[in-house]
Amino acid sequence: MKFLTLIAFEVVFGLASADASLLEVSFMTDTGEIASFTLETTVANTYDPSLYPNRPIRGVYLGAAHDLNFEGTHIGLSDVTTSPGETGSGQPLTIMEVGPLFNNESLSLFLIFLNPKLLAPLSSDALAYEQAFEPYQSVLFPQIPPPRTHVDPLLTLTVTEVPEPSFAVVLLVIVLVGMLPVLRRT
Repeated sequence: MKFLTLIAFEVVFGLASADASLLEVSFMTDTGEIASFTLETTVANTYDPSLYPNRPIRGVYLGAAHDLNFEGTHIGLSDVTTSPGETGSGQPLTIMEVGPLFNNESLSLFLIFLNPKLLAPLSSDALAYEQAFEPYQSVLFPQIPPPRTHVDPLLTLTVTEVPEPSFAVVLLVIVLVGMLPVLRRT
């Protein structure tokens, strides 16, 4: 029993310290609608200046956005790009675009973060995105068709880590399954 208590203790603290590679990202528009997607922060940066010669892109993460949703539009797998920028006063920032790469008719997000460190690679720090988010400057472009008549300013951003099971959870499951025959005999 003492052994199971030690494993349970490790599971609880193992989950709390697991580094999340998935972030659940959601926004509220100026009309109260919710847009969301899951960001996979472990996707490799495939940026190559010869592929994007006249674009300021510094990060290309193919398939890094999962389940992009807004007003009944759902895109199962989408891309993320990051570019450097600066405010009118010269403060550096990161511009992040989420949506199918170079498809101007698709649902997409144009996000401004007042943190140049979010440029590359993708960060797994949920708080860094929330603290650097620039509302009203970040916008959502609805799907075409119907004809796009407006863009939706994004007012709020919420980012939460999607916990991944730690090694301790897997070990606990193996031990419990192995102990089932012993526990049934008693």
